[in-house]
Amino acid sequence: VALSRERADGFRAAFERELRIKNAAGEYRWISDHGRPFFDLDGRFGGFIGAASDITDRKRMEMELRYQALHDPLTSLPNRSLLMDRISRAQERSQRHPESRFALVFIDLDRFKVINDSLGHLVGDKLLASCGARLNEAIRGLDTLARFGGDEFIVLLEEVSSLGETIKIVKRIRDKLKFPFVIDDKELWVTASFGIVMGGGRPVRAEELLRNANIAMYDAKKLGRGRFKVFSDKMLVKAMSWMNLENELRTGLINDEFQLLFQPIVDAADYRLLGFEALLRWRHPLRGVLGPAEFIHIAEESGQIVEIGHQAL
Repeated sequence: VALSRERADGFRAAFERELRIKNAAGEYRWISDHGRPFFDLDGRFGGFIGAASDITDRKRMEMELRYQALHDPLTSLPNRSLLMDRISRAQERSQRHPESRFALVFIDLDRFKVINDSLGHLVGDKLLASCGARLNEAIRGLDTLARFGGDEFIVLLEEVSSLGETIKIVKRIRDKLKFPFVIDDKELWVTASFGIVMGGGRPVRAEELLRNANIAMYDAKKLGRGRFKVFSDKMLVKAMSWMNLENELRTGLINDEFQLLFQPIVDAADYRLLGFEALLRWRHPLRGVLGPAEFIHIAEESGQIVEIGHQAL
């Protein structure tokens, strides 16, 4: 049927599209198809002129690049970018459906650095890949296990009804690590520390949820190996106080705020002076004089104890 140029321009406009077809062999192929209308000398529509080409290889490469951008190359698990997107989606669902809850579980392998240092990074990488595979077996189909970096993994638990259900799943995940891993004919035993934070209810940014789960994990690690802790607001206050004091320690070292008090050591029999005991004090500009019990543990964990020791000597 001949059409006028005016109708053809609106109804038969130029096109460019991509479509997937199934060939006679049952294989799916991607086709790029484009065309534009042509008209005879009297302006009547004569059809389309264009071309179609097979772009299957290009599509496969695009999908491979997209996969690599969103997955960890060592474990093939979702990476941080994909995890953050799924946490945001879980947040959106919980806002639309207030009864919908989710949880984040921060997993850190205990003393993994010892394995890396003693057996080498190649063995360490194989162990990480095996841990990822075994942890993935313990989660449900709707959940997401991601490698967050180094020896850290994150589990996003979707549609959990309560904290009790979350803890039950975490215990199942922990039980998966009870059996040894065989790497290069060596039996390696692995435990992990778990930090749990519940999501849903009031909106919280994904970064905050991850921070809170990380804080809970560090509290669990202080209890020993293979433990888990559930995040509470008290943990956040404690962590913030710890960070502030660590920063103030650095400033105190620069400003020479640490001093020694000398307590005499006397022989009880004849009161002879035998020597002196050096006692460290921090003359804090706001909190006054602080004894070692209030800051030594932070100095040791942050490594600043070395500089404090040098100043004391």
